[in-house]
Amino acid sequence: MQKRSTDSGTPKRRYTRHGGVAAQLRHLIADLRSRNETFLPAERQLAERFRTSRTTLRKAVDTLLAAGDLTRGVRGTAIVSTAAAPHPAASFAFVTYGGGAGIRNYHWRALWDATLPLAHRHGLQAELVLLDWYEAPGTWNIFLSRVPPVVVVTSLVIKAFGEFIRSLLNSRALVIGVDENFTSWTEHVIAVNNYAAGKQAARMLAQAGYERPVYLGQKLGIPYLPYAKREQGFRDGIREAGLAWTAGSLQRIAASTAGVFTEKALKRLPRLLAAGYDAFFVHSDEAVPAVYARIQKQRAIPADVGLVTFASTDAAVRHGPPVTCVGHNTPAKARTLVEAVRKILNGTSHGPGTILLPPDVHRGRTIRKPSKAVHPTKGRRS
Repeated sequence: MQKRSTDSGTPKRRYTRHGGVAAQLRHLIADLRSRNETFLPAERQLAERFRTSRTTLRKAVDTLLAAGDLTRGVRGTAIVSTAAAPHPAASFAFVTYGGGAGIRNYHWRALWDATLPLAHRHGLQAELVLLDWYEAPGTWNIFLSRVPPVVVVTSLVIKAFGEFIRSLLNSRALVIGVDENFTSWTEHVIAVNNYAAGKQAARMLAQAGYERPVYLGQKLGIPYLPYAKREQGFRDGIREAGLAWTAGSLQRIAASTAGVFTEKALKRLPRLLAAGYDAFFVHSDEAVPAVYARIQKQRAIPADVGLVTFASTDAAVRHGPPVTCVGHNTPAKARTLVEAVRKILNGTSHGPGTILLPPDVHRGRTIRKPSKAVHPTKGRRS
C-alpha cells in the first residue's frame, strides 16, 4: 500500500485538547442559558467553532455531563441543562479573564484545574465564568444578573476590572479574591503571602553565598500590591541576612506588559553585572528565559550569578535548566478555597476572612547549593 504523503503544502491543523474545549463549552453554556436556549449547536458546528476533532469534543461533553452542566435528551443529543442546572444555593462561580480560547492566564488556569475536582469531591457545583475585561460591560451584566451566593474572582490590573469588582461587591454575592491585591477590595481573600515569597527568595540567595542580590521588578501604571509585597519581603530578607542593600539593589522597570519589561531588563543587565551584582530575584517568570540567556553570555550560572524568580507561569520549571523559584502554592490555595466555599454554603461560616498562604519552593539549578554557614555580616546595611 502506498503511503499517503504528508507534504500537502498546507499547514497542519492544530487541535485543542479536551480540557480546553470543556472550558470553552462552559462559557458557551453560560451564554446559551442567559438567552434561554435549550440545545447545544450540532457536533460538527462545535468542532469547527473550537477548532478541535469530534473525538476530543465528545470527551469534553462527557466531562460536562459528569459535572451536571449537560444532560442527554430523548434523541441522545447533548442539551443545555437548564432545569437540572445546579441550584444557586449549592454552587459558586469562578470568574476569570478569558474567552473563546479558555482561561488566558496560566496561574488562574492551574488554580481552576485544581479547584474543580476538589469541588466535585465535596458535592459542590463550580461554574467557570470567562469574561473579557477589554470588552463592553454588557458582557458582565449577563453574569451579574444571575450571580450565585459565592463568587471567586481572580485579578487583572486594568481600570475596567475595578469597575466590574465594584458592581460585583454591590450584588448579593459573597466575593472571595484569590490574589493579595483584593485586600483593598474585600475582607475575604485566599492568596499566597507575597511578602513571604520575597523573603524566601532573599533567604535562598543568602544561604547560597551570594553577596549583592538585585530585585528586578515591573512597575505598572497603577499600584499592584503583590509586586510591592514581593519587593518589600526581598529587601527585608536581604537586610536580615546582613547583606548590602544599595540604590542599585532595587531595579523597578516601568512597563505595561511582560514583553516591554523583558526588553528593558535585558538592557540593564550588562551594567548591573559589570557593577558587581551577583544575583537576581525576578518578580515574575515570564522574562526568565531571556534574562537567563543574557546573563549566561557574560557570566556563569550558578557559579558567578544566582537567579530566582516568582513562578507565575510554567516558564521557570520548564526552562532548561530549571530555574529556582517560589510560587503561588496552588494545591494549598485550591484546598483552602473549596473548604471555605463549602462552609459558607452549609451555613457554618460567614467567609474565610484573609488567609495568606506560605509560598511553595521549586529548587532548580540556577543558584549554588546552600553554604553550611551563612555569612552574617558581609556587606553593609544601608
